[in-house]
Amino acid sequence: MIISTIRMKGRVGKRKEILQTIDGILDRMKRNKGCLEASSYQDVNDENIFYLVEEWRTQKDMDRYLHSNLFAVLLGIETILADKPEIKILVERSSYDHDQEKDMQTTANEHYH
Repeated sequence: MIISTIRMKGRVGKRKEILQTIDGILDRMKRNKGCLEASSYQDVNDENIFYLVEEWRTQKDMDRYLHSNLFAVLLGIETILADKPEIKILVERSSYDHDQEKDMQTTANEHYH
């Protein structure tokens, strides 16, 4: 299992647009093959910070999503963010080694450069 966390800090005054974008893709994301769960959260200390947490069955499932039109919609949010999104990926160690974990981190971060 792979857990991906994306931290996004929105520009002041763009909170509503960010929430609408996240809300618009969350249910569709959950219907993607291999998506076990997808949730969004708002920081309790800063209303402009949002987290998107996703659980994927396999790296292949997550990679398929990273190359999808749905992920492209999420990338579009970058224009109203104050900073680049921070991506963290946690991998259950049962069948992955350290090199594969680095490859997944690189793959996810390439989409934000």
